Amino acid sequence: MGWQAAELPDWSREAARSGRLDPYFVIALASNFDDHAPRDADTGRWSVVLEIDPDASEACAELSALAAQGEELSTAGLAARSAFISARLPLAVVASLLSHPWLRQVALTEPLRAQRVARRTPAPPAAAPEAFPLAGNTKGPAEGERVLLAIVDHGCPFAHRAFRRAGTDGGTRVLAIWDQDPSPDGPSTLGPPAGHGYGRQIDRATLDACMAASRGPAGLDEDLCYRLAGCTALGAGLTHGSHSMGMLAGSVGAYGQPVHDRASNADIVFVQLPRDVLQAPSGVAIHRCLLDALRYIDDGAAANGFDRVVVSIGYGSYLGPHDGSSLFERALDEFLARSRRPFQCVLAAGNGFDAQVHGEVRLSAHQGAEFDWHMPTGNETPVHAEIWVQADDADGTALSLSVCGDLLAMTQPGCQVWPDALEPALVVVRQPACDGQCVVTVRGAPTLREDGDRAAAPAGDYRLALRSAAGQSANFDVYVAWGGENLGFPVRSIQTRLAAVGSGAATVTGAGTLTGSGCGLSPRLFVAGGFVPAPGAAGTPRKASYSAAGPTRRGGRPGPSLLAQSEEDAREFGLPGPGTRGMAPGYLSGTSVAAPQLAR
Repeated sequence: MGWQAAELPDWSREAARSGRLDPYFVIALASNFDDHAPRDADTGRWSVVLEIDPDASEACAELSALAAQGEELSTAGLAARSAFISARLPLAVVASLLSHPWLRQVALTEPLRAQRVARRTPAPPAAAPEAFPLAGNTKGPAEGERVLLAIVDHGCPFAHRAFRRAGTDGGTRVLAIWDQDPSPDGPSTLGPPAGHGYGRQIDRATLDACMAASRGPAGLDEDLCYRLAGCTALGAGLTHGSHSMGMLAGSVGAYGQPVHDRASNADIVFVQLPRDVLQAPSGVAIHRCLLDALRYIDDGAAANGFDRVVVSIGYGSYLGPHDGSSLFERALDEFLARSRRPFQCVLAAGNGFDAQVHGEVRLSAHQGAEFDWHMPTGNETPVHAEIWVQADDADGTALSLSVCGDLLAMTQPGCQVWPDALEPALVVVRQPACDGQCVVTVRGAPTLREDGDRAAAPAGDYRLALRSAAGQSANFDVYVAWGGENLGFPVRSIQTRLAAVGSGAATVTGAGTLTGSGCGLSPRLFVAGGFVPAPGAAGTPRKASYSAAGPTRRGGRPGPSLLAQSEEDAREFGLPGPGTRGMAPGYLSGTSVAAPQLAR
């Protein structure tokens, strides 16, 4: 019992020490992937993003050969000669790829497994048509600049009257839906989009056919329509996606009033995030989904002759370096710089300002400070924290973690587990310093387990102690992952929180909480915060209490690009928006309400 060195496979040890395997991959190896999927780590395939040298011809040749052999790699990324390739690979293939110098890093993007979430198998609904044609979309008549609006979310109400085409046919303005779930619902005849190899794509012809088959004397039966399309997420009256899509492109307001602007007639592409990513949020699993979604949208815009693309994304991560240097942020900057047309991406700033998810310490030489990391009871998903250290000698700084009286002093790069190597409740990875900073990543197991064969992590306060090296100052930033309610899903995760200990240099602050997915400086990237309107004509609007803020670390993005309204009034009960059915509005709060308005 107590803290022990993790037992990593032989092939992974050097890559873990050097940082070529990211901390989340090392944590998964140390815990036998127990919090990601059933125990089949030797034969399973795992979601990753590979960072490669795109100028190395052997890299493209090797990865193209793997794709030809049936491995799931993003051929869209290879075709674009990107440095960032998403994939789903067995560990044996990852081990083989690490032998090549052109592979710079492997980041794990596999969703976590909630304790009581059973995997669903794809099956056509009983009322589904036998087959729908997968005809290509055609370019409409050009009327000036053709703008495509796109959204990455969950639950696309394509048959809602706010998203129907003007004219007599009454079809949908949604050009395509890509359901990214590896086990999607709906007709099995609908395959994945070209270049990606997972999920299912539903084109406009299919959606229109579902709507036509659902029309009767009383009008469109939306329940039947969504069943025919296999869109089970739309069983609810309100989804995160329905509200956000209404803010982005609706032609009807929340209370039925008509809206007339350019967005109200635009074509729409909807990318639906996988269930596992949203039911057990880990903060990093979403990044492969977002990268693939952006490539899919850009390829579709090119195939259909659009001149400009605007994308709204309401999800992101609290974790990361918050300076634009994470693998996803660099991939996003590369994508936006290389896009073949004006391509603007709007991210929600995040709702972490008042959530106690960011701790900040600025230490002089040989000083220390402490935080308590609160682990709530009843948490069904693993939780994560990252401690980012910036100093001239970042490797010389000290960090200790105390739980149940057992103290770990993490002063050197490596991987430690507690209380034992076979069933670790805690895994800590410290990577070597690079560019004047290093990161220590901590994963806590669920505090509630119902599978019976593994112990839960103890709930309570875990003490984080930080100390600068002798003779130099150091800056520490502690971030904890998001947890809480996600509209349309059972509550599996509970937000962990930080508390400063004593009256020393440690502070818990909303400053610096801007989404860890959007701290890059691309001129095509916009980050939306939320504001509350003034209570009267003479009043002044204020920033919403939850709206995340800058500044980011190391001179990055100073804060949100702009604020958009995210609340109806000062009570902060939310803003009304479309539900999934024609006349049923719903309220939603947060910066994910602001992002589609800024995009619009």
